Amino acid sequence: RPPPSSPPLSTMQSPADSMRHELAFYSDLFGKMTNQCFKKCVSRYHEGDLNTGETVCVDRCVSKYLDATNKIGEIIQKSAEPPQ
Repeated sequence: RPPPSSPPLSTMQSPADSMRHELAFYSDLFGKMTNQCFKKCVSRYHEGDLNTGETVCVDRCVSKYLDATNKIGEIIQKSAEPPQ
């Protein structure tokens, strides 16, 4: 943890470091979402294409996963803001 007189970590990162961090975050998010939605929606994998039910399930799963991720991000951001 940096001493109180240090600038916040976000100002200490170079733009390239910030981009790498963001890329890592979205890569991790995509991987977790893919794994979770595939496990939930595809019970047997016998064909090259998803059937209609699987496609609808994956679509809903991805939508809910992204909504939940956004809500969690908003809560974390609000909790990091100084009280007014």
